[in-house]
Amino acid sequence: MDLFDLKVKYIKILILVSIVAFFLVIAFNIYQGLMTLAYAEIVFLFILLFAVFNLEKRYKLSVYMIYLYSLFLMALVIHVQVVQNKWQLAVWMPVYVLAMAIITDPKGGVISGVFVILVSTVFIYRIGKIDDPVLFFYLVQLAIAIILVSIFYFAFYEMWRKYGELLRERADFDALTGALSRRKILELIDLEIERVKRGGKSFSILMLDLDGFKRINDEMGHLYGDKVLKDVVAAIRSVIRKSDYCGRFGGDEFLVLLPLTDAEGAKVLAGRILNEVRKVGVGASVGVAEYRDGLSAMELISQADKALYGAKSSRQDKVVVFQYS
Repeated sequence: MDLFDLKVKYIKILILVSIVAFFLVIAFNIYQGLMTLAYAEIVFLFILLFAVFNLEKRYKLSVYMIYLYSLFLMALVIHVQVVQNKWQLAVWMPVYVLAMAIITDPKGGVISGVFVILVSTVFIYRIGKIDDPVLFFYLVQLAIAIILVSIFYFAFYEMWRKYGELLRERADFDALTGALSRRKILELIDLEIERVKRGGKSFSILMLDLDGFKRINDEMGHLYGDKVLKDVVAAIRSVIRKSDYCGRFGGDEFLVLLPLTDAEGAKVLAGRILNEVRKVGVGASVGVAEYRDGLSAMELISQADKALYGAKSSRQDKVVVFQYS
């Protein structure tokens, strides 16, 4: 589940809870004779129902419909509380709007908080209820609501931040083998290319492909094949330096990035890797390519792939270095 899916999930929960609560609030307002407010809340119910069924496909439209109508409804609630002296109404609307704004957009949360205070202030000054004891009670409720929502805001976004970091960390690693993900190893190769462009020493990559891995899966089962892949990554890591990187390129293919290493040094290291991989009980072939000026990451990988094809075809030397013309 990515961050967007998680956000949609929590907003839907909040909306569904709100729908149930609004039925009770509407009934209460009808009982109090506040028909204008009740009708406005019925319209809001339909907006909430629309959002529940359209949040994934029309996220922005659904969220902004709720947000903007909430601001209108909040102003109406405050007007009823202040102008019509219906102080028994709780400050549920400011709390709800602030909560919605916080989940959907941090700036919206700040805007909503300012809006609540300004609208309340305007209405109160217009009718001159500054000295009313009930007003003090209302303002205390409002202050408590804003404080509670502010606490929720920081707690929610701290959770959001940590979850985002966890997702990014998981995206950097292959879930099965623990090797770097394809995206991450490509990113690191791009960084190495940039380093070389700034005057750094060249580097090399290895592309390793297991021999007969399909047969292993067919004969021994996929669970055993998964174990082989994990053991192969462990074998590679036991040989490479701390400054080197091992990533899973796809299936049973692995990329090894060797900074500050020329083709000859990479070939020696590839031979040591093959010896360790054979101890796992599986053969492998390796293609080696050293970076040359002007190559992109994918072009360099293509060179290593050509060398790997040569290694697999030779049936003798299982490490082949790509030869530039």
